[in-house]
Amino acid sequence: MKIQRLLLLLVIALFIANCVKEINFNADSADPALVVSGSFTNIKQRHRVYLSHPNDYNKRIFQHIAGASLLLSDDLGNTWPLVERRDTNLRQYWYETDTIQGIAGRKYTLDILLPDGKRYRSTTQTLPEAVPLDNVELKGEDLQYVNAQGILVREKNAVSYINSTVPADTKNKFLRWEGEMVYIFNEIAKIYDPFGVQKQCFVRQRISDQEIPLARLEDFQAGAAIRRYVGRRRIDNAFEHRVCFTSTQYTIDREAYQYWSKISAISAPSGTVFDALPAKVRGNVGSLDNPEELVLGYFEVAGAALERRYLLNGQLGPDYLVPNNPYCNYDWGRWPPVNHPECHDCLVLDGATTLIPEWWQ
Repeated sequence: MKIQRLLLLLVIALFIANCVKEINFNADSADPALVVSGSFTNIKQRHRVYLSHPNDYNKRIFQHIAGASLLLSDDLGNTWPLVERRDTNLRQYWYETDTIQGIAGRKYTLDILLPDGKRYRSTTQTLPEAVPLDNVELKGEDLQYVNAQGILVREKNAVSYINSTVPADTKNKFLRWEGEMVYIFNEIAKIYDPFGVQKQCFVRQRISDQEIPLARLEDFQAGAAIRRYVGRRRIDNAFEHRVCFTSTQYTIDREAYQYWSKISAISAPSGTVFDALPAKVRGNVGSLDNPEELVLGYFEVAGAALERRYLLNGQLGPDYLVPNNPYCNYDWGRWPPVNHPECHDCLVLDGATTLIPEWWQ
């Protein structure tokens, strides 16, 4: 599983297909800033880092940074270069490691060299021992909210909760939670195009963008049970086929906890972490050439525990069954003759890829 999910909050306009990029910072000047978003954990996987320049804070326009050199290192002298990648839509660029995993107790640092020669480095962080999670619950719930027109709306949602037990040693231990969903989208059979290929896409979406769930374990008694809301997804055509929810519990250090607490406090009045922030928050990456330069975002080293839950249509109960009316239909009054563009080419969906996730079962 690719873990970034909440970290992508820092680069919403670029990476939300997503986060694990996403938060849009208001600028008090036209000077571009570097935004760094990524994580490294004890999970054996390819770890990603996203780099961008925010060109226009108000319009949420960010520019991907290509051609940089990134190097992850530990306190034993091991190094891992990150290779530049891009998605099939050519709308996302990122840098990723080979399939590696961090080791609890080891210290890790990220070095960044931009194409213009500017150098940056993250603070050295010790990877915490991951606090295990007990289980994940998926429930169907009817939720109410006031839409943009001021109308009270009720929607059916799939909601994820994580259950954990507070460990015996709570000193300097902090938790953060996030979730994402991957669903299958099948294009329509292209009877109008005999040479066209009917593709199947796997679409990845974040489900934890309304808040940043955090906990300071020193506030709990050892052995206490913690049940925490992770995120939700509205029930719609995405649930026609098999879906997979991934809920992740991160064990983070005090610095990361304080950073996310600031982000949460600033974004709380707007009701969503997607809304523009009234201030820029300094992260843990700094310039080696100009210490006064403000660098946005955060490169997080964390212990992670995750659980994946697969759902079939209606598995949450009969009230949450998606009707057997196909989302994709023909519309011969237009070309391509389909009622939704994604029915002709599912890769137009944010977060879509034709590659089956390596963990998909």
